[in-house]
Amino acid sequence: MSPLKTIPLALLALNAFSQEALAQTPSLLFPIASGARWSDTFGAPRVGHSHQGEDLMAPKMRPLIACFAGTVTIRRNRGTAGNWVTLQGSGGWRAEYMHINNDTPGTNDGLGSDRYAFAPGLRNGDFVQAGQFLGYVGNSGNAETTGSHCHFELHSPGGVINPAAVLRAARIVPAPQIGGITLPPVPVPKPVGPLRVSGILLSYSPGQGEAIVRVTSITEFGGSPITLSPPRLKQLSLSSMPGLSGLSGLPALKSGAWITAEGKDEGLGQPLQVARLTVASGNPNPNFAEETVPSSTTNRGSATLPVPLPERLLLDGFERGAYVGWALDGDCWGRAPENVYGQSRTPGPQGRGFLSTAHPQTGSKHLVSGTGRALSPEFPVTHTKMRFLIGGGNYPSECCLNLLVDGKMVRTASGTGSDRLLPVEWDLAEFSSKRARLEIIDTRRFGERAYLLLDQIELDGLVPVPAEVAVQASDTTVMGKSPNATRSMPTAPLSSKRTVVSRAFVVLPNGTRIEGTRLMTLEATGYGPGGNGPWGDRTALGTQVGFGTVAVDPKVIPLRTRLWVEGYGFCIALDTGGAIKGMKIDLGHNTDAEAALVGRVKRRVLVLE
Repeated sequence: MSPLKTIPLALLALNAFSQEALAQTPSLLFPIASGARWSDTFGAPRVGHSHQGEDLMAPKMRPLIACFAGTVTIRRNRGTAGNWVTLQGSGGWRAEYMHINNDTPGTNDGLGSDRYAFAPGLRNGDFVQAGQFLGYVGNSGNAETTGSHCHFELHSPGGVINPAAVLRAARIVPAPQIGGITLPPVPVPKPVGPLRVSGILLSYSPGQGEAIVRVTSITEFGGSPITLSPPRLKQLSLSSMPGLSGLSGLPALKSGAWITAEGKDEGLGQPLQVARLTVASGNPNPNFAEETVPSSTTNRGSATLPVPLPERLLLDGFERGAYVGWALDGDCWGRAPENVYGQSRTPGPQGRGFLSTAHPQTGSKHLVSGTGRALSPEFPVTHTKMRFLIGGGNYPSECCLNLLVDGKMVRTASGTGSDRLLPVEWDLAEFSSKRARLEIIDTRRFGERAYLLLDQIELDGLVPVPAEVAVQASDTTVMGKSPNATRSMPTAPLSSKRTVVSRAFVVLPNGTRIEGTRLMTLEATGYGPGGNGPWGDRTALGTQVGFGTVAVDPKVIPLRTRLWVEGYGFCIALDTGGAIKGMKIDLGHNTDAEAALVGRVKRRVLVLE
């Protein structure tokens, strides 16, 4: 390819180019095979900086191609950019491809190795031709919940430029090319093969031959170890280990042990079929300090089974680069939660991001604070306490966070007149098993710190599981017993043709009585938005997969039925599943990590209608 043309430095600051200026820019191939959806967001405001590229939205595993000839540099797990490729062309021109895939195909597990990220055999320092295959579109880094895309930057000899004009003029090719010849479509690697994972054992069930590991390092045989930061959860199936004669031959393991498991990985969120297991006496990974395993297990006989919910559950830490699930109204919201980077004036937030309503009123020539209202997704009150960090102006009822239960405000908090985020705790015990949501109000336009700062909203202290469970039958005789007799817990499906109309109830330790029509015991598993196969984050009825949504067999529990699940709370049946047949239920969670902790356990399920 001929050397790239030089663009006059006077044009570098422009957001749009004339036809004459466009003719002086390099001729590019579009960076993604078959194209992508995008709009010009170059220069859009970000905390401490402006957007330096364009976000090209495309499905995961769509091929990325070299937009011009150049030398490749590969970066793995690099902070907010995730997996990343730099293409250094001639004449000082450079292209950056960020958020390259880091998942096994069909999942959002963060456990994908190089075979699912970069072109086979691609190495640092390799020279590639224009159109050559570089890797796959993904959502690594801070794009985990913003949709799969490639953040594409174009740098001239004088600095970064807006690539919008050249992208619009770029030729889109259907598949990678070499020498102008289109190659056959890139086959997506099958997510099946040998894998080694290392990390800390969170829970272990000898009776089921399953374990949950917080993975800090993965290795595909023949490859190099890849450190995962943050760690990810992976389910293991130990019953496949050679030499075992039934589950009784499984090793004795304790939560907190550092283990390395090797075996066959089926991908798609399936457990690793372990062939070899090594237990270390200490932490073999110097990049991670020893962790304290949460007390999220309960002994039942000789087995240690995970409970559906952790003792502490993070509702939102504003780390995902978007207001996920929040309904926003008004002009006080930025494009995304604030980035802590460069925010030395705001001490106290945790992680990388926090919420702020400190945005100017749209269209105002003065620094007039915007106003607005936000509602969180509805959630069941499964814990006894709520904690959060709050700051900003001391304007109760004008800049505040409210807790709504049954549509009524029952708790409220505001800042103290400082930018420092300070901790606040609410007691939720009296609202156990009810449904709630959070409301953010900012109606203050003028005044010192006329805004709200918020971070790290979490629930703590699980509501105890029922101490007493009773079922009361009424109407006609049931199995030879007299009317209104108390009977044992039924397990018959709702489609049973019994003519008896029964009432059932559970009594919580605090005296709360929850009434329904039928109580049964089902085998419970968990799933999240990344483990829902080709349906993505949507249920069978088109709603969002998340906490409070469950998948059932419609022959047992009709869709749209309201339920109460032991250790989970109130929910509604909005989904189905190929593996959810008969007396089974799949409990929805907001993240795959929370869903993995459910394991496979028996849970009492009360039908409320």
